[in-house]
Amino acid sequence: MSTVIQFAVLGLATGGLYVLFALGLVIIHRGSGVVNFAHGAVGMVGTFVYWELDKHLPFGLAALIGVAASGALGLAIHFLVMRPLRATAVLTRVIATLSVLAVLQEGMAKVYPGAPQVVTSALPTEPVRVLGASVGWDRLIILAGVLLTAGLLAAVYRFTQFGRATAAATENPRALAALGKSPDLLAAGNWVIGSALAGLAGIFLAPITNLSVTGYTLLVVPALAAAITGRLNSFPLTLAGGLLIGVLQSEAGRYITAPGWSEAIPFLAMLAVLVLRGNDRTSRTQLAQRLPSLGTGRVMLPVVAVLLVVTAVIVLQLQPEWDDAVTTTVGTALILLSLVVVTGYSGQLSLAQVGFAGWGAWVAGGLARSFDTPFPAAILIGALATLPLGLVLGAVCLRTRGVNLAIATLGMAVALDSLIFNNADRTGGGSFMVPTPTIAGLDIGAIVHPERYALVVLVVFAFCALAVANLRRGRSGRRLIAVRSNEKAAASLGIGVVQAKLAAFAVSSVIAGLGGALLAFRNPTIVFTGYGALESIQVVGFAVVGGVGWVAGSFYGGLLESGSLMGKLLDLLGPTVSSYLPLAGGVLLLAVLLTAPDGMAAQGREHLHQLLKMVRRPLRQPAIPDVEAAGEHRLAPGRLELEDVVVAFGGVQALGGVSLTVGPGEIVGLIGPNGAGKTTLIDAATGYVDATRGRVLLNGEDLTRTGAGGRVRAGLTRSFQALELFDDLTVLDNLRAASERRDTLAYVTDLVYPRTVPLTAATRAAIREFGLQPYLHRTPAELPYGVRRLVGIARAVATEASIVALDEPAAGLDDQETRELGELLRRLASEWGMGILLVEHDVELVMGLCDRVYALEFGKLIAEGAPAEVRSDDAVIRAYLGAEEPDLSTADKDVAEVNR
Repeated sequence: MSTVIQFAVLGLATGGLYVLFALGLVIIHRGSGVVNFAHGAVGMVGTFVYWELDKHLPFGLAALIGVAASGALGLAIHFLVMRPLRATAVLTRVIATLSVLAVLQEGMAKVYPGAPQVVTSALPTEPVRVLGASVGWDRLIILAGVLLTAGLLAAVYRFTQFGRATAAATENPRALAALGKSPDLLAAGNWVIGSALAGLAGIFLAPITNLSVTGYTLLVVPALAAAITGRLNSFPLTLAGGLLIGVLQSEAGRYITAPGWSEAIPFLAMLAVLVLRGNDRTSRTQLAQRLPSLGTGRVMLPVVAVLLVVTAVIVLQLQPEWDDAVTTTVGTALILLSLVVVTGYSGQLSLAQVGFAGWGAWVAGGLARSFDTPFPAAILIGALATLPLGLVLGAVCLRTRGVNLAIATLGMAVALDSLIFNNADRTGGGSFMVPTPTIAGLDIGAIVHPERYALVVLVVFAFCALAVANLRRGRSGRRLIAVRSNEKAAASLGIGVVQAKLAAFAVSSVIAGLGGALLAFRNPTIVFTGYGALESIQVVGFAVVGGVGWVAGSFYGGLLESGSLMGKLLDLLGPTVSSYLPLAGGVLLLAVLLTAPDGMAAQGREHLHQLLKMVRRPLRQPAIPDVEAAGEHRLAPGRLELEDVVVAFGGVQALGGVSLTVGPGEIVGLIGPNGAGKTTLIDAATGYVDATRGRVLLNGEDLTRTGAGGRVRAGLTRSFQALELFDDLTVLDNLRAASERRDTLAYVTDLVYPRTVPLTAATRAAIREFGLQPYLHRTPAELPYGVRRLVGIARAVATEASIVALDEPAAGLDDQETRELGELLRRLASEWGMGILLVEHDVELVMGLCDRVYALEFGKLIAEGAPAEVRSDDAVIRAYLGAEEPDLSTADKDVAEVNR
């Protein structure tokens, strides 16, 4: 028992230092909204500064300068990197911190390339008895200091003006700026404090773990695990999480004999927290954010064939070392191609792709070594073996999104590295001897015939690139991009969000496994040290530099890998110049994010556009489909019934027993002041919030426990007040995404043949009714606001739903546009037989258009009937049409705030 206590106390000390790292992450996130993946590297720089100065200065002074160095580095990161990117998407800012990590890690590795440094402790290390166990005084002092620091930080951020201002800046920076306080300076201050804490934790951790560039850079993983426990906000929960992780790691190191489990503990902790916590389904909308642009996926097969033949001829003429550089470039590009699918197309930032590549290499190498499996079969099985791994990670990531998803995938990369690639029991001492690869008896080994192996890799890449381009053009690609753009809007069209995310992980994992296996067989010995978490971070940077949304971007990114064609060119300048390529890649990534976030491939296409303009040959536009032949369209009749629906958020009842009916060919209005619960009612009807009580019926079928996608397929859909269009798709593809089949098999068949089926009758009729022919090949951002409103409604109509709920469709329209909208809605009801639930603030539109009207106040129904009856109702006049409002009870105020 004393041994358990001893290792628990030792773990508490280490966990306490994880807490310091994690508290720094929490402070930076609270102050700026950024999750700093470079946090461990920032602490590493400060610790190395301390280590150098400690040889000449007293401990206190050396430590103070080291902590200050980390704080100053955090300040520089804020002003030079994060501040210019503050208006960009979360994905872009996460990648920016990864670029900082790469620069710091590669730069410090050049300065300190050797083994980990042994650092002596400045604290007393004499043993002391604690509950019968012997532990050093230094561990107890560290633990006490961490507890004191956590308490002081919690007090500062709760009770001081600085702390309250930081919280206000997180909630609403514009409102804080209106009060005369600078959110930018507050963010800078929090970056300094958080980064200084990383330096402080690193200095005291060095005597426990030794000081190394890679080890300290990856300290961000346990720190992130602790911070996730505290939701990146809570100091007490972060403290508890960090201490628990430290104890579990310590006990695992003592009692689990299999190597790697101690390092995997943070990933398992993150996994448990993220899975148990799940997603917040109550959010009203997903804010539009600028994500990297996407290629069209259009392929000119004759041009591709010519390029492939020319490249093959050139490869056959190259010297062996240049052939190997081709293999490295193209093989890396294959791994980057997997990021085009999972990050470019579906918007999920995965930091586990090199881990997938290593898994494919491990399986393929093991088959070739142990079972003498032929090379093509080993490579194919190795690639397919990553499929279940990708599905498992995808399933985990279904419970989270955004930054948390990136954290989970990074944890997976660390776990694979510790449990497989750095586990001598799994890799036969760290490497595999594999037989020379052959195809149909032909020796293609890269040692004797590097040109043959390069051609094999090139052909495989060409087929995979074509498949990814096909996926982009197919209906499954439109689903992926719809989910990337806006999950709520995609679900409102019946697109399976879960299905799309899993498919993206599945396809990308297989491609990454294929690339990893091909790169592994270049040499007779497969070495697994190159499949670590830092390499996964590195390839994300390569992909973004090349253009993560573009197939061609994967090749551009592959040029940044060590040993690539770019590396060989740099070697012409000197024998060690190419060793700086990873560092240059990190710097280039920062430059790309700040100046050209769409990457080199997008820039290349823009230059092609400019060139074609100069010669007056614009790119050919797709033909506009003929919709004039679309005859009158009738929908299957539908009846929506809400029976005593109650919706509660926490202790606040947002809807209090509301019942209404919408029949076929009927327009039913829903009015009420702001905060009355109108949008909440639509959310409940269409499956975006769960009804606490009551039923939602469509044609008599109970859909109360059916998700949003299931309700669309049953015939009930909606539009959104904030439009929620898919800005990365053209208007035509927005409509196609709404009307195409939802078959799962398309994620496989589209890779081979992305067949585009003719537009449905409802889609053609919607295009004609809404007058969208001139805009079909333009993106929503290029359209006037009024046309974008029409596209949002037309997209809902294209689903062929019997009942459509429209959330303030006339918002922002002028009088003429509003009248035209009213006429259009009346035609949809009378000629199509569509039932429409209309939520609208324009009372004249509602009263002049609707067959019946319902009025809400504070989540409760106060009137219903014909428009004239509701208009003259005293309760409606008092609540909505301008009479003096009575004093509100606290409960009513809470309802209004929840519904707002």
